[in-house]
Amino acid sequence: MKNKIYYWSSENFKESGEGQLSILFLKILKKKLKNKKFVGLNSFKYRETLFYKYFLPFYGVLKIWFYHFQGYKTVYVNYLPLWNFLIFLLIPKKCLIGPITGTKYINQKANFFQKNIRKFIFPIFFYISVKILKYQNRYVIFSNNNFLNLKNKIKSIYNFQILYFKTNKKKIKKNIDIFVYLRSHSNKNSEKIEKIVNYFKHSKYKILVVGKNFHAKNIKSIKYLKNEKLNYFLKRSQLVLLSSEILLTFFCLDALNNNCKVVFFRNFNNEERLLDKSSYVKILSRSTKEIINHIKKELTHRKRKNLNSKFKILLNEKKKQ
Repeated sequence: MKNKIYYWSSENFKESGEGQLSILFLKILKKKLKNKKFVGLNSFKYRETLFYKYFLPFYGVLKIWFYHFQGYKTVYVNYLPLWNFLIFLLIPKKCLIGPITGTKYINQKANFFQKNIRKFIFPIFFYISVKILKYQNRYVIFSNNNFLNLKNKIKSIYNFQILYFKTNKKKIKKNIDIFVYLRSHSNKNSEKIEKIVNYFKHSKYKILVVGKNFHAKNIKSIKYLKNEKLNYFLKRSQLVLLSSEILLTFFCLDALNNNCKVVFFRNFNNEERLLDKSSYVKILSRSTKEIINHIKKELTHRKRKNLNSKFKILLNEKKKQ
């Protein structure tokens, strides 16, 4: 009937995980529906504000309904964390939705208020969202596999963002020992990573920190990096320290793609199986001294492996998607 598809995307730029997820999803969708013209409905310039992140998406719902009533096909791409049951409740049943994000992980070092919201309130919201999605009989795409326990409750696929992964066989000299991306978020282990960076201040190791300022000759601090520049530095980095809430983020996939070894600090049982053991370091110790010694050991005995072998499991999982 009508050749246009109208879509809402709250974030659609390479410098954020939500934006990269949106770009990836729309790229695949446009490839599948080549004869359709896609029209974006979000004309607002992105701002890091409470209004933009939590209230503007509901304006997107109204825009979706406007074109839905006119008989057009519609897509609500993001913002779609599983706890946001109101979005699932309010969008038209026939509206296609993008990948669902989120995690059940709770950072035990977050403040009392933030920790208890995730512990007691979010599970209720998750439950309501699942009930709505099941009632709507939707086929759901999850960006990661943090909600793998729902696979028997709703029709779903997991690890969508693995489709972003690609191997980079070009060899570049690595002259950055540790790469750190610090973001202020209650569910990330920023305090632990900051302690590690502070320990290595004035050491022989070269460190690049994005997001926070550190004053030391061996540390280069950058407030913000565009995606192209981010990959430029990752290509030259040996170890990349990751936050704790999700393992296979776009940042992690970029690091692996650039043949970095990623370091994380908790168990990711479902996601770890997708990686060769030579591509990551898992440090479960709570002792800062033991963590530091483990990182030093990795920096001293850094070995390169054949990329095709290293990422064989991850590439096979990508083919399944």
